[in-house]
Amino acid sequence: MENKKIAIIGVGNMGSAIAVGLIKSGFMKPSDIFVTDKKESTLAKMKELGVTVAQENIEAAQIADVVLLAVKPYHIAQVIEEIKSELNPSKFLFQLLPELVWLKLEKWLEKTCPFSG
Repeated sequence: MENKKIAIIGVGNMGSAIAVGLIKSGFMKPSDIFVTDKKESTLAKMKELGVTVAQENIEAAQIADVVLLAVKPYHIAQVIEEIKSELNPSKFLFQLLPELVWLKLEKWLEKTCPFSG
C-alpha cells in the first residue's frame, strides 16, 4: 500500500497478527504502521518490529489513511468517540467487530467516513 499509512487501534491477538502479516508480506513498511493499545508490553513488542507506537488513539487516527479498529466490542463506542473528529471522507475505517456492533457503527460514525467490516 504505497504512500498510505494505517492505524491499528488495539494490537491484541488480532491487531498484532495483522500488523505482523502486513510487514512480513512486504505489503507495508513498519514505519507506515501506527498502533495503539492499553498494554505497554504489547506496544513494546510492536516497537521492536519498527512499528510506530502512538500514545493516543486520536494521534494514530490523525496520521493514518486507513484506520483499523481491532478492539473488543465493549470498547468500540469509546474509541469512535475519541477518534471521530479525525475521521473524514478521505479516510477509510475498517473494523473487526461482530455484525450487531457493525450495525451500530454506522449510527455512531454519523457518515463521517467510509467503512467496512
